[in-house]
Amino acid sequence: MTQERISKTVLIGILPEWWAGQKPVLNEPEWHNALLESGFSELEAAVWDYPDEPEHQGSMMVSRVIEKTTVTTPDVLVIGEEEDYPNGSLVKGLARAARSEIVGTPIITLDLDAQNPLAEDAAADTIFTLFESHFILKRNRGPDLDFEYTEIDGVLMIPRVVENNTLNRIIKSPLSTPVLENQPFNHFRRPLRMNVTPGFLDTIHFVHDERVVENLPNDCVEIEVKAVGLNFKDVVIGLGHILSEALGGEASGIISGVGRSVHGFVIGDRVSCYVFGTFSNFYRGTASAFQKMPEDMPFELGTPLPVTYCTAYYSVHNLAGASEEDSVLIHAATGRLGQGLVELCQLIGAEIFATMGLFEKKTLLIDRFAIPEYHIFFSRDVSFASGILRMTSGRGANVIMKSLAGEALHLTWNCTAPY
Repeated sequence: MTQERISKTVLIGILPEWWAGQKPVLNEPEWHNALLESGFSELEAAVWDYPDEPEHQGSMMVSRVIEKTTVTTPDVLVIGEEEDYPNGSLVKGLARAARSEIVGTPIITLDLDAQNPLAEDAAADTIFTLFESHFILKRNRGPDLDFEYTEIDGVLMIPRVVENNTLNRIIKSPLSTPVLENQPFNHFRRPLRMNVTPGFLDTIHFVHDERVVENLPNDCVEIEVKAVGLNFKDVVIGLGHILSEALGGEASGIISGVGRSVHGFVIGDRVSCYVFGTFSNFYRGTASAFQKMPEDMPFELGTPLPVTYCTAYYSVHNLAGASEEDSVLIHAATGRLGQGLVELCQLIGAEIFATMGLFEKKTLLIDRFAIPEYHIFFSRDVSFASGILRMTSGRGANVIMKSLAGEALHLTWNCTAPY
């Protein structure tokens, strides 16, 4: 309805808008303006209900909805060129100041490489990519949003500082108390050796092994340690009763390096060694201290052999000077050192008497070493002394290996033959 008529007014007069002063009837020009304000096109067509003015009351009007296009523009976008003097960073400083004042508004800067400028098309693509990411697609809106970009040789870079925890620990370690942490034993072939505060076994830990230098000496070999022997000496060193630089006196492993003047060893050989400071992951020593192991011998079995048999050899040949004419009393003959002493004394043909702490171990001495049963005695009481004197017609043994304690020690001395 576009015309006010008395007949229509009677009807619409009951509407509250009429009495509120709002005009319920608009003519065609007023409809034109109202449509434009409401997002429609202009009044494109209007057909009256009657062609003559007196009868005309309403019109059929045509208008179209206009699709709105929202264009999002950046809050701030500064594009500049990197200069070789301090004033070139004025734009960055201005952007940082503005960014701190206008919280939540992305203010992005881009420095284009002035030394190796991009072609116009490439520069435009770089600018548009950054613009699109931040202001159209609105990516990178998280807490790690980057605001400053620099283009160098066509690559966008950011001036981000990332904390290097590993480097921080390295720098901090000389200035503070070291903190122990678990690491792989063979981490990037880093040489490690065992360290302990004397008297405190709970302080055992591994530290960098300064003995392993970059170049292997010509007369040395290097092994990757597979097993290490733990002896009573290591215990007393750890307890602080004996001063020593390193723990461990024997080990076995696989050769991982050979000096230029070394012959008879190649990388990959399985060896055992009698040296000092073997509680480590890699060990270097002179080639003469190493001995090849059988391929089928476990490392755990080959490890305790060097100390045992070197001690036995030194005792039999260097200290006692035993020969086939001597009789030898070996206490605790079923132990590791005891068995080594038995074998070496048998090789020289000496007469052997043995003691053991358990009767069950007598079978080992009889079956493996063929020692007569009447040459085997029990060391937990004093009966062994009378047995030795009886078997030697009261003379005693020429050599006595290992010792007992208390009264048994004094009885052992009584079993020594005149020299």
